[in-house]
Amino acid sequence: MNEIKERPILFSAPMVRAILEGRKTVTRRAVKGFQIPTEDTAIPVGDRQRWNAIGQRDPRYGFCVFGSTEAECARELEPYAPCPYGRRGNRL
Repeated sequence: MNEIKERPILFSAPMVRAILEGRKTVTRRAVKGFQIPTEDTAIPVGDRQRWNAIGQRDPRYGFCVFGSTEAECARELEPYAPCPYGRRGNRL
């Protein structure tokens, strides 16, 4: 059974006011250990694997994902990125 959990998340006073007034509806937090995809300019333009990103769950080990576009590379990395704030469906 998947329970929806509620977890606290800290905001500054101006952000709390923006949330209460309805001006702030989305919050993003960086996930440590994962990097934004970068374009490898040393690879020829026609190569399918031109974009890459590195993921790391353990301080000693990492892995690399590849894609033909920045968005494709980010999608490849997404399933491996752990969320420190809970699981999908949890309420922050």
